[in-house]
Amino acid sequence: EISVFLFDQDMRYIIVDGSPLRKAGYDPSEMVGKRLHEAVPPKNFTTMHGYYSRVLQGETFVFERRNEQLKSIYRNYATPIKNDNDEIIAGLIVSQEVTEHERLQESVKQSEARFAGIVHLAADAVISINEAQEITLFNRAAELMFGYT
Repeated sequence: EISVFLFDQDMRYIIVDGSPLRKAGYDPSEMVGKRLHEAVPPKNFTTMHGYYSRVLQGETFVFERRNEQLKSIYRNYATPIKNDNDEIIAGLIVSQEVTEHERLQESVKQSEARFAGIVHLAADAVISINEAQEITLFNRAAELMFGYT
């Protein structure tokens, strides 16, 4: 799910759209024509103003934001828009909800950590070999059994 924010040099929204905005309680059509300070909550203004300023100064970058109320994570891709004379005329931020992706990554990390702990503490030798017949896993018990320390 993505949201798109196109804004001019005055940080006035030209185009705003996306289902994550509606899910967060915003009506994208009501944001069009408003300046940043009129459209975002005061608690978010300083941070967002910094991002928008960087874009309008010519920087392309990625940043993450969290919506604690919705427990959502958004990865934002920011870039300036230039005219034929290479002058910055607007900024574009595309926001992608990555909440589920981040949760899955954290779950994988936890599973890997549990697996590593179990293998490390196992009293039995644990050895794994890949398709090329290379040893990819050799736990402490295997080291002791085969005389490697």
